[in-house]
Amino acid sequence: MRVVVPGDRRLARERFSVYWDQFPRLLGADVSLMNGNLELLLVPERLVCAMFHFHLAHQAIAIPVGFVSSHPDHLRAAGALVSGRVRVKPGAILAAREEGGAEAVQDLAALIERLSSLAMAATPTKDGRPRLTLKKSI
Repeated sequence: MRVVVPGDRRLARERFSVYWDQFPRLLGADVSLMNGNLELLLVPERLVCAMFHFHLAHQAIAIPVGFVSSHPDHLRAAGALVSGRVRVKPGAILAAREEGGAEAVQDLAALIERLSSLAMAATPTKDGRPRLTLKKSI
């Protein structure tokens, strides 16, 4: 499992101290998904869990809205979202640990490339981007 903490280098280092003992493959990245409001758990080709933090005007607490899916289109769209954001800023990944850090960054880069190639199979929208949709079920 790879855990990527968003934020610039200074902020990533501060967040590393919170998660240091819990995740051996902890990385920081100068990227954010949907302005930092989206948390994503992605198991390539298996599962995606998304949690969006919806902020209402004049409310101190965000409303969490999320879903879990194993639908191939959702997996590809999530992969495209991640790979697209990391590609925008290459070299923006920082390993929490010196020992094995370069290898961990290369491992994550290989995973991002894999996500990108899987996402290419997605059925795009009119503007060429894959779309995730939420549907209410009874």
